[in-house]
Amino acid sequence: MAQGPRTRQQAPGEDPPPDRHSKDPGSPTPGAMGDSEDEEETEMDPMARAMADMPKVVVRKNELREDLYNKLLMICVEGLKKHKLQKDIAQHIKQTLDTDSDFNELIGKGPWQVIVGRSFASAITHEAMHISFFDIPKYQETLLIYKSLGVQSL
Repeated sequence: MAQGPRTRQQAPGEDPPPDRHSKDPGSPTPGAMGDSEDEEETEMDPMARAMADMPKVVVRKNELREDLYNKLLMICVEGLKKHKLQKDIAQHIKQTLDTDSDFNELIGKGPWQVIVGRSFASAITHEAMHISFFDIPKYQETLLIYKSLGVQSL
């Protein structure tokens, strides 16, 4: 005699067993809209990818906004890779900063000043929140970059 599938009797006060055919509203389904969030996490932001490839930097003083500081680091590393002489590195960084609108939001202020070297002393006056002083040990260079004060009337 063939018997049908056995079913378990529910005891009084016991919750019914979950239906295998119904979907839990909290669980993601394949192809659901939630999958695009996973794709965004796996694709790296170009800025994040560039920062991941950055050499180690030892910051001595930084008053730049984080977005400007990260962009400045990329410009500096580009200059260090492209040029061998310190004067050429400094000129590359300065020209880039002076022409980039992100670094020149303050109208009527002075130009950027860039010092690249291994050993130097300085006594400077700079715009508030516009200075960065750091070492990049991989290139054995120290960089002091600041925006000088604009011309003041007498």
